[in-house]
Amino acid sequence: MEGTTQTGRRAETRRAILAAARHHAERSGWRRARVGDIARDAGISRPTLYKEFPSKQDLGDALLLREVGAFLRRLEEGRAAAGPGLHNRIRHAMEGALLEVTRNPLLAGLLAEGRSGEGSLLPALTEGRTDVVDLATTSVAGFLAVDAPEVDPAAVRFAATVCVRLAVSFLVDPPAEPPSVTATRVADLCVGYLGASS
Repeated sequence: MEGTTQTGRRAETRRAILAAARHHAERSGWRRARVGDIARDAGISRPTLYKEFPSKQDLGDALLLREVGAFLRRLEEGRAAAGPGLHNRIRHAMEGALLEVTRNPLLAGLLAEGRSGEGSLLPALTEGRTDVVDLATTSVAGFLAVDAPEVDPAAVRFAATVCVRLAVSFLVDPPAEPPSVTATRVADLCVGYLGASS
């Protein structure tokens, strides 16, 4: 019983830390966020924070993973809104990813901080420092497999990887055209590839 209580307390502590970290990242950017301020706002000491997250980078990576996971859950829940068909699903997912930056202050701030400089979270998204790309690829591959059960799973995984990597690339360096146009082009590309692979 005590182990369960301790596990619950630890999970609550992690949630409080991540909520405080998100607040500070949104308010002043991740580079300027201070671990001491995050710990204070989470209602814990710095040593307690460092027990959960050994460095600010580890905390930032966990925050980014949490945000991406929440976005992927929203995407999965909204899948039905895309309508039937593989092209619709890919277009809907890509457009959702491209519009996420307008709805998510943390992601908007992360992209505004840019790639350069110590302490940016952007490399966690673009350079494989975390499991973000794998997490997103697995999620996208899952719904593509449902919509294209006859296609080789390796081809589905590759198409999902292309979708996710293009989405990340377009978030970092947005195309001039509207997200709906970019999303349609990516869907055309992936559906064409999957059709050729079936």
